[in-house]
Amino acid sequence: MRSSNHMLLRAALYSWIALSLLASVPTARAQFGAGFNSPTNSPPANRPMVVRFKRYLVNDDQGFQMPFVRGIIPADWTVKGGVVWRMALGPPDLMRFHWGDAQDIRAIDSYPYVRFVWENPDSPLARRLNVPGRVLGHCIVMEPPADQFDAIDKVIVGMFRPDLKQAQVVSKEKLPKVAKANYDELAKNLGPQFAIEVWAGRETFEYQLHGQTVQELVSLVFAESMFRPSGNRGWDISYATSERAPKGTLDKLQPISMVIFRSLQLNPAWSQQLAQLIEKRQAAERQQQEETFDRIEARIRAQSEANDEEHANYWQHSEDLNRQSENFADYQREVSPWKDNEGNSYKLPTQYSYAWSGADGQIIMSNDAGYNPNADPDLTPTNWAPMQPSHN
Repeated sequence: MRSSNHMLLRAALYSWIALSLLASVPTARAQFGAGFNSPTNSPPANRPMVVRFKRYLVNDDQGFQMPFVRGIIPADWTVKGGVVWRMALGPPDLMRFHWGDAQDIRAIDSYPYVRFVWENPDSPLARRLNVPGRVLGHCIVMEPPADQFDAIDKVIVGMFRPDLKQAQVVSKEKLPKVAKANYDELAKNLGPQFAIEVWAGRETFEYQLHGQTVQELVSLVFAESMFRPSGNRGWDISYATSERAPKGTLDKLQPISMVIFRSLQLNPAWSQQLAQLIEKRQAAERQQQEETFDRIEARIRAQSEANDEEHANYWQHSEDLNRQSENFADYQREVSPWKDNEGNSYKLPTQYSYAWSGADGQIIMSNDAGYNPNADPDLTPTNWAPMQPSHN
């Protein structure tokens, strides 16, 4: 249904962030200092407010063998997941993340963008092609859901979160504004020969976890297009996220969710490798459609020819556009790049004027020009090095 051109992957990531925040519980302007596990959450009057983050880096060990994405999380949180490669699918990179606190009671999940297809049941090929679970044209064969809540049940619960099957559904909410924004974007790329429908919604589950009653809010966008001449339908699930917290405290998770999503940074080198892989795979399919995906993947990975001057100019132009896009996205997300003493760049909230990186992997920010974390007796002794404002 949608373009799989990963030259636009970074822009898609920012859209994912925006829609995730739009679909969240309404506390989007919450202060970053609230809700973080910090020894200075409620500082004395003579102490500045500081918040503590932890840097993380996720590697693509299954594919390109390089760093994939970086970001920051609260100091006592962990991150799991990354990119799972399914070369038969388009796009082949399934991004799945789980961020959670030390007890994994408060947690945030993101789910892959997945494409599906369903042959017109009246077609003579329907019986042979409509085999649920098989892959056809880079899409998974599955009958389209009835609505956004059926999509949550079939895809999120059915494919990624079977642990929610026994959970109680306590609320369902449609998100017409999110659906409309997504419909407008999709309508620009598809012609009048397609009939388009888009739904968006969120569903709250309640269940017991580690002796506590927790609630989990699952949000997604479900889009379907029917090719009018044939009646065949393609559909996808996108911008799928979930947030979990003890019952009645989901709103307190919002400051953490905002920091996590806003700080995400894709490795540009990884994005470029992905774009080249997609481009070369498409070229290979045009030449030899009967060639297996294993041979295509092996040839793509083995090929290391230098780009000609046209490609070099193309990539330079793309980098310039990406830099402009990233600067604008930083402005919207209220973050700016900072560098630690090792040259690593991190997106940090703009509301703080000073930052330090610790040898233990933590980051401290403050607005007090006289504050020195190396002289702070409440912090675990480590070497705190000042971070410097940077640029994209």
